[in-house]
Amino acid sequence: MCYVRRFQLGALLAGASLMSVVAAANANASTVVSDYPSADRADGAARSSGRAADEIIVTAQRRSESVQDVPVTVNAFDAALVEERRIIDLTDLATQAPGLRFSEFANAGNISIRGIGTAFVSGNGESSVGIYIDGVAVPQTKAFGLGQFDIGAVEVLRGPQGTLYGRNSTAGVINFTSAAPTKELSSGFTVGTGNYDSVRANAFVSAPIDDKLRMRLFIEREYRDGYVRNVFTGQDLNDLQAFGGRFSIDAEPLQGWSVKARLSHREERSAGPAFDSFDPSFPILSAFGLPVAFLQPDFDPYRVNSPTRYSGYRRLRVGSVTNTIDIADGLVLKSITGFTNARFNNTYDTLGTLLAYPISALAKSKTFSQELSLNGTSSKIDWVLGAYYFRQRYTLDNTSSPPPALGPTSRNDQAALQESASAFGDVTVLLGARTHLFGGLRFSRETVNQRLRIFDQTPAGEVLRCPGAGIDPEQKVRDDHVTGRLGIRQEVSDDVNVYVQGAHGYKGPSFSQSQCQNGYAPETVNSLEAGLKSRFWDRRLTLNISIFYNDIKDLQLEIVSPLGIVVDNVPKARIYGAEVALNVRPVDALRFDANVSLLNARYNSDYLGDANLSPNLTPQNVRGNRLNNAPDLSGLVGAEYDLNLGQDAGLLTFRGELNFTSQYNLREVSYPWTVQEGYTTQNAFITYRTADERLTLRGWVKNIGNKAILGGVLGFGGALGSFLPPRTYGVELIGKF
Repeated sequence: MCYVRRFQLGALLAGASLMSVVAAANANASTVVSDYPSADRADGAARSSGRAADEIIVTAQRRSESVQDVPVTVNAFDAALVEERRIIDLTDLATQAPGLRFSEFANAGNISIRGIGTAFVSGNGESSVGIYIDGVAVPQTKAFGLGQFDIGAVEVLRGPQGTLYGRNSTAGVINFTSAAPTKELSSGFTVGTGNYDSVRANAFVSAPIDDKLRMRLFIEREYRDGYVRNVFTGQDLNDLQAFGGRFSIDAEPLQGWSVKARLSHREERSAGPAFDSFDPSFPILSAFGLPVAFLQPDFDPYRVNSPTRYSGYRRLRVGSVTNTIDIADGLVLKSITGFTNARFNNTYDTLGTLLAYPISALAKSKTFSQELSLNGTSSKIDWVLGAYYFRQRYTLDNTSSPPPALGPTSRNDQAALQESASAFGDVTVLLGARTHLFGGLRFSRETVNQRLRIFDQTPAGEVLRCPGAGIDPEQKVRDDHVTGRLGIRQEVSDDVNVYVQGAHGYKGPSFSQSQCQNGYAPETVNSLEAGLKSRFWDRRLTLNISIFYNDIKDLQLEIVSPLGIVVDNVPKARIYGAEVALNVRPVDALRFDANVSLLNARYNSDYLGDANLSPNLTPQNVRGNRLNNAPDLSGLVGAEYDLNLGQDAGLLTFRGELNFTSQYNLREVSYPWTVQEGYTTQNAFITYRTADERLTLRGWVKNIGNKAILGGVLGFGGALGSFLPPRTYGVELIGKF
């Protein structure tokens, strides 16, 4: 394997070097436009972190505007910030945006914003956070953990976004925008290595074909040994072998008509997921009277003891074509056509002990989406009218093989068709000189058609358990709903904005994947938010504050155990809190940033939680418990310093980060083994840039204290957990030409 890695890495570097030579030759005595946005700085460096916040442009309201002018809380990262802080997946993004939490749980991405979003791994269950790549919705939670690459910008929108983004966004939306082709020839590469024998390399080339057509090609390769050890077989788990790429085209076929086409591919092989008995006070299967000595669990967070051979594969392809036509002055027609194609295949042991309980699953998903919108802009009014259609076909073949004493081997055969159609409108009106009134409505129709069959293996062969006699194997649900927002924004001055907004969010109904006729109701959120966005001290200080209240009805909650997956609705939950973001640049070379989230998120009605997590298999009433993954306090504090080495010697930048989090619940019940205690983690970066900024050398370390952090908890007469990555570190070389 080592020789294979060296060969592939060498081939990739050779390609990168060739592109660099070509770029350098073409750049002879001319200015090459950098692929990444930059800012003029007194010391000659071009780095986004030194810019004022208003220089970051976002499209949160489906039009380009300063992040400081958007009447909603937005965490915005341009390409330079993404590169500097090594945001290569949602785990990294969550460390940079307090209040956003992400972990992989039961082979699916568990993401929440402001406490809304529970682990959802069933076939038709979707996240409460909408994920978009180049305007295309990615609904597959199993794809959320895939690495992101060649990013041009990331936007994290907090709070219900049910007007302009209709696909299940009761908690918020995360927009990933890929890097665009450049108007002049440019190329670059990144190569890095680190602990766990990790190797990561990528390269891109971007070039104009003529004055109306530009193309960009990006490819990457990544390897990493596993950070979890199966002490029984010697297999490394949670390793990574990844390949990805994107081909991008920008064109202007006619005056006033632009086309953007993107096709991306990412595939990963990894042995996992790994679940482990992590709490000796509640050993696995203790409630069933099985001796711990017989099971021989390994309570180390990064070790399991199972005879199962783990394997895993996941792949996601995303394609989009965006047509923009200027119909008249201030009138634009826009079309976004998109598709996703995903495949997930895993074999893993649910228990992680000598008493093996392997699960094998093969899931496939194909989606198609089409959005049409008409945008109007004038001196007094901005408006958008649009329509949206989404379709997903999903299949799942899942086999669970428990020990004979705990039940028969079972197989789930699921096929589902999910459709969504909606129409929406949104308007912002200027009242007077500085007062903006805004509001919008969206009508949505959600339809799910599912066929679910469950078979049990018996000595006589495969026997159909579900559907039983007299039960229709076709499960169908249709629901109509109206969402919207209404608010006002006041420009107190050129540098100070205040706003108030009310919004209503919605997530549609569906069915679980392992319980016949287990349908669940829609989830709705009523939200009220007020905020301040301000800049002072010649825009060297940016202070943004928001306070919010969310009232949730029929919160969709998924209870995951080896016995099956049940989806239900908790009647009521409520959330209130505040967020503060501060950026200070006292001098050009020194910068401080802080983001703090204060949250009070509680289940607010009687509901009996997962009995599998109780020592005596007795369900707990969750009223008053914290919502899942909702710490009362979380935050990030960072500091950067630039050391100018001289006019021709380059720039050295030091950055340190401190992440802090109070304790929070992983599940709806509250036991010592379902609570992650409060913790702090530290990250550090040292970056050297040459004077011409063509070469960057960066060293980095994340989770310096090597804190073992729970990512999710299963229950089955014991506590089974999966953990976030331990300490990682490395060095990387970046070239741009």
